[in-house]
Amino acid sequence: MNRPNWLLDIPSEEYHKATKDVEYISSHRLSIFRRCPLEYHKHITGEIPEGDTTTFRQGRMAHTLVLEGAEKFSEEYLVASGPVNPKTDAPFGPTSKAYLDWAAAQAKPIVSPDEFAVFGKMSTAVRAHDKAKELLMNSDVSVKEVALTVGISDPNYFTRIFAKYAGMSPVKYRRLMSER
Repeated sequence: MNRPNWLLDIPSEEYHKATKDVEYISSHRLSIFRRCPLEYHKHITGEIPEGDTTTFRQGRMAHTLVLEGAEKFSEEYLVASGPVNPKTDAPFGPTSKAYLDWAAAQAKPIVSPDEFAVFGKMSTAVRAHDKAKELLMNSDVSVKEVALTVGISDPNYFTRIFAKYAGMSPVKYRRLMSER
């Protein structure tokens, strides 16, 4: 897999240990620092204990899928909706007793299909980023064709993701690169 050089290619356990040792700053800690440097200091010194929040959990899931791949993700997480309510033929809600009992019996943390879809899109966007840049710089194919080539069927979604990672739209990126 071709990864941008600004992404760390290390196992999630190693990354999270390094963030706790303040070798790296996680996006979560960066947001704390930006909000209040004193609060950040209290986090890294242990005055404020780190909890296993939904944000941390989702961050670990995204890290595993995006950087370590689908096989590692499947080893560590179960993608499932949970047990189905026989009266409604819909899954029980994640706070219901039936769901919580079912989740406790599973050997792995549960990821909902909706969460997994979001992580899948993130993974696709990261993998496709360098290839998209290369296509935009070295060819005259349309943005729609670039999106399809990198595995994103919706050109509007591709444009949003590309702009998020590149800091500009694909059209602006192509124009800027052609001027060089």
